[in-house]
Amino acid sequence: MSAIATPTFTVDYRRQLLARYFEVYAGLESLAFQTKHAMTASTSIKPVARLRAIHDYYTDGLPRLPLSRCPLCGAEQRISFDPLGIDGLWWSNDEPARPAAPEGYCAHWLAQCGALYFVQPLPKSPLLVCPGPAAPYVIAPLLGSDQVYAVLSSWVAGLQRIFMLEYFEPEPNFNRPLYAVWPTNIRPPGVGRASLAVSDIVTDFGVQDFDFNLAPWITRQKLFWIAPDDTGCTLRKGLEGCPYLNLAGTHEMQYLQNGEYWTSAT
Repeated sequence: MSAIATPTFTVDYRRQLLARYFEVYAGLESLAFQTKHAMTASTSIKPVARLRAIHDYYTDGLPRLPLSRCPLCGAEQRISFDPLGIDGLWWSNDEPARPAAPEGYCAHWLAQCGALYFVQPLPKSPLLVCPGPAAPYVIAPLLGSDQVYAVLSSWVAGLQRIFMLEYFEPEPNFNRPLYAVWPTNIRPPGVGRASLAVSDIVTDFGVQDFDFNLAPWITRQKLFWIAPDDTGCTLRKGLEGCPYLNLAGTHEMQYLQNGEYWTSAT
């Protein structure tokens, strides 16, 4: 997928929104510093309202793009996404821009995770971006469960190469732990599910559950794949021609903020 924009979410429009957002954001930080972190409602309400308004304009403009396909029903998974760069609000770990309307997942959708292979130059936005490892992986306890399947796809976001894993199952299992929607710390209930209380989540998945050896999962037809940047989202199976095997890149969790990059090992 090349840099795709909608009629409203153009490169220039997005650039102007982000420039204004980060300007207001910096102003709020400066105000907090000047008042020794004791901002009152009267001093902060206007810039906070501006920040929220810009955030809403950005969110409303996000394109819904075909990024995956369900291996159970064949439905295209059309999801909000910012393909123009990882400096956008969609990528924020803390306050990610996501539409209020439900995403275009089918009823079999279960969870999402991903990876990102960084290339220079890195963006210098103040947003904290936590995209996971650099190489694609599967959550072994999740994919190892009966009836759970996954689909791996890969796209570009500005200069960066991303890998997205979507998990699917025939019927929702409310005793199964859900993973946060990549690349944020948000844990949605999923399509067709009731909201889950924290007590309903049995365990959390972590890096100890990541399996970067994809070949066995592909061979067992538990993991399907889509060719990089294939907007038709054609599901493929088997190892022949698979471009996702033994990819380089750190297996540590990665972090980016203000142009500074670090991993969970540093």
